[in-house]
Amino acid sequence: MVSISLVDFIGKVDDGVGVILSFCVDEKVYEMMYWFNMYDKNVLVVEDSFYVDYKGIKDIMEFSKINDLLEYINLKVLPSRKEIFEKYLIN
Repeated sequence: MVSISLVDFIGKVDDGVGVILSFCVDEKVYEMMYWFNMYDKNVLVVEDSFYVDYKGIKDIMEFSKINDLLEYINLKVLPSRKEIFEKYLIN
């Protein structure tokens, strides 16, 4: 089973927003940092212990289901991007 939840907002980073997420896979919890901007650029970083447990994945951004994962985060985990960008004064 996989679940993702929002832990905290890092805030404005360059022209985007950073957040900390909790990523639970089969009852093990990993911390992720997610950065995104208004131009659909994004970076997702998972703590190193995830890669120790899942040796077949070398970089989460190269994971075959990364688009599904990012869509889930953006639509189900985070508040609307409009609200986030307004809060952190990103135009």
